[in-house]
Amino acid sequence: MKRKLKIMNHQIDQLKEEISTKETALVKEHLEHQRVEKDKEGLKAELTRLKQAAADSKAQLDALEMEERKLIKVISEADAERLKQKKELDQVLMLPKQTLPFTFISGLRTPVFDWRTFPDLRLIYD
Repeated sequence: MKRKLKIMNHQIDQLKEEISTKETALVKEHLEHQRVEKDKEGLKAELTRLKQAAADSKAQLDALEMEERKLIKVISEADAERLKQKKELDQVLMLPKQTLPFTFISGLRTPVFDWRTFPDLRLIYD
């Protein structure tokens, strides 16, 4: 009977040690699980921040593309106006010399506007 009691006590001690080892392992696993959950929350926050940054960048890119389209349109209109004015200038330069509103005075590089050619303009500028 003493032998059985001794064996039982030994088995109880072994089971207690096994329980203690398993509890320690459980605590370690629990701490690891908490760390992983904390990392997961941090990654979720980082993902949310990156998504917001991507959305902001896309909105800024869209705004810049719209601005680019507007500027291209302005440039196109300015080019059309420049071509129109060049065409008008070419037509004026093709007029016979007597109808040009400029008098070329020898010694001067720039022509002088001749008010006699277009007297109606004199009324506007006087």
